[in-house]
Amino acid sequence: DQLVNGLKSDYPGDEKVLRLSLSIKEVVHDHFAVLDLAKELLKRNTKDAGLWNSLGGAYYHLDSIEKARSSYEKAIALSPGSYAYLHNLGMVYSSLGDKQNAEKFYRDSLTINPCHSDAHKNLVSIKRYESLDDPDIRAIEDIWNRGGLDEHSTINLSFALGKVYDDCALYDEAFDTYKIGNDLKFKDSNSNMSIDLEKYYDHIDRVSTTFTLPPEKVVTELADTQPIFVLGMPRSGTTLVEQIISRHSSVTGCGELPGIERAIGNLEKFASVARVYPDDFPDISVEELTAQSREYISNTRAAHDLNTQYFTDKMPFNFVHIWLLKALFPNSPIVNCQRHPLDVILSNYFQIFGSDVSFVYNLEALSHYYVRYHKLMIHWRNLFGRQVTNIRYEDLVTDNENQIRILIEAIGLPWEESCLNREESMKTVRTASIWQVRQGIYTRSKERWRHYQQKLQPVISILCEHGILDSEHNHIIPA
Repeated sequence: DQLVNGLKSDYPGDEKVLRLSLSIKEVVHDHFAVLDLAKELLKRNTKDAGLWNSLGGAYYHLDSIEKARSSYEKAIALSPGSYAYLHNLGMVYSSLGDKQNAEKFYRDSLTINPCHSDAHKNLVSIKRYESLDDPDIRAIEDIWNRGGLDEHSTINLSFALGKVYDDCALYDEAFDTYKIGNDLKFKDSNSNMSIDLEKYYDHIDRVSTTFTLPPEKVVTELADTQPIFVLGMPRSGTTLVEQIISRHSSVTGCGELPGIERAIGNLEKFASVARVYPDDFPDISVEELTAQSREYISNTRAAHDLNTQYFTDKMPFNFVHIWLLKALFPNSPIVNCQRHPLDVILSNYFQIFGSDVSFVYNLEALSHYYVRYHKLMIHWRNLFGRQVTNIRYEDLVTDNENQIRILIEAIGLPWEESCLNREESMKTVRTASIWQVRQGIYTRSKERWRHYQQKLQPVISILCEHGILDSEHNHIIPA
């Protein structure tokens, strides 16, 4: 950032500097900055397919799917032979629930590049297999068995084949194949130093020792639209809960927003004296908090067409920041999604994530992360009580209507029958659980971990040691 900012100062408005900044912001997943930079560069060159693709990527990751589609379509119109752009449009149609067009664009991508592993992985994700006797599977296995794959392709195809084997109830083969990709991802994450796990765990531990009381200084300014935070472990049901809430006429579903992490970065970076999160945050002024609250709302408006009283932010990792959420938006509802720990951990292990969350690719690291989530949520419960609503995935899929009524009441919305209507919320889903959500209340993933019980023994030992599972591997839910 310092280098680029220096270049911007020395060469204001220089296109090469702007493009360098765009590339850096894409690498660090600063999607709001990518939006601004891509738009600025497109004013100078509307026929640059790469810029339209960058704009589409930013909109896609901010869950503004229709705007992503429009941008990707412009990129393809300018460069119709790009297998990457075709694949990206396929992902948009997946998010829109249009399986036919998603499959079309994935196959168009593979026609140009038959070895495009991202397209193979995503094509497999929208189908369910009952037999290995399928031309798509044979194509993947042929590439896999030929060998000589680069690391990226090896990872993608291992997750694709793992998913296929799991579909076909070949559980040992599924786990062993997934492990190949996970081991590579974990090694790659550590070698790139994307995140130091011990420092990250220490950071989470410091949150509870720093924030021992509710915030004294809170934002009193009330915007005309307010967030509803849906959080918890990844793969715990946050997407399903968001979809239910966003069926309400007063709510717009905005997906996983990076705004809270961005606010933390701003409060650290632009302080007059050095400031570190969480250690130095209890003394932040109301004026600073208000500025970040405004920016959070403003950035959300830039990515989404907000015309409702509420919008959802279902960034799972916001569970670490509940104290800050209460300081920035003291009246906003917070929903914590709970699910059996072994199902959560297995589901994370079987998923490639777009961000640098290296702990999900190693079962021991993932287990220790879950322990910290568990302990931190107990801390928040002691601090904020019923200001945080807990909802269990298993209850939601077995006692659907009753749990939905409890959820809507808990977050303070008047009841609407539309909250029971799955079709009301099938607009966009950009998430690993996309097709489960589109199938409605998804019960097949309940107690999925039992198929992999022997493989999960190290996880079970860690969770039992910390009082999260009992001797029968039942989830011990804090009272």
